[in-house]
Amino acid sequence: YLWIGYAAVQFSLYAKTSECITSFHQNYQSINHNIQQNLPPLLKPLHPPIQIACNALSQIGSHSTAVAFCSGAAAGTAATLATYPFDICRTAFASQKTLSQGTKSIAAFFGQAMKNNPHPFKTLYAGSVPATIGIVPYMGLNFAIYDYLVNMNRGKGGKGSVQVIDAGAAGAIAGGTSKFLVYPLDTVKKRLQAQAFESFWGTSTGASSSASTQGYKHMADCVMRIAKEEGVGAFYRGLVPTVIKTMTATSVTFAIFTLTKNSLESIHDYYQAKNVNDQE
Repeated sequence: YLWIGYAAVQFSLYAKTSECITSFHQNYQSINHNIQQNLPPLLKPLHPPIQIACNALSQIGSHSTAVAFCSGAAAGTAATLATYPFDICRTAFASQKTLSQGTKSIAAFFGQAMKNNPHPFKTLYAGSVPATIGIVPYMGLNFAIYDYLVNMNRGKGGKGSVQVIDAGAAGAIAGGTSKFLVYPLDTVKKRLQAQAFESFWGTSTGASSSASTQGYKHMADCVMRIAKEEGVGAFYRGLVPTVIKTMTATSVTFAIFTLTKNSLESIHDYYQAKNVNDQE
């Protein structure tokens, strides 16, 4: 459910956001003219910042890699927030604490999290702040690096279908690089998630138990205490297997996405050409 929902939201919103930004750039002159002519009097004082924002968005739309970064960041943020409770559920089952409490299904997990819990949404969205902050550069860089590598391989024209093997290789590089850069925020997110589990399901065994004895107050407190009590290296524990997993997952995701996209486009072109021939 997590990955199916995440991918569905991410790729659909990514395509739509990219289309909107590119369209805004292409129609910037007429849009800017309409804003100047039709801006309500009460909003006239806001015209300078609106103008700056429109100029910036138009500049972004003129560079495909910049469009990919912004679209990826927006899509990743929306997908993360939409599926975050499932991420909490996955981490809870991985900790094995829910199993000892008799929670052996997704439905039972959410039922227990919502029942007799004074702060159900706080539990289901524990660690969402660092997760959201981290997903912006993570998915932005992911799509931007992928777009840059794919376009570089296609040459100056930038036309034609992306090859599946190129998409897989670009996805592996993009996924590994972006995960490495934002990994400390991922560590903070997991610490806050573990603390939320322990406060609701009771003290569990594991590395997070000692850290939770005094509890992290918020994200900044978590960052400062990890750095002070455990050192900077603690932010990168588990980095190697995580990066390898991310490279593999991102490579397969982009490869299958490209394969599916190319196949559907080929089928569409085939039937479109067939209809034209039949009409002639």
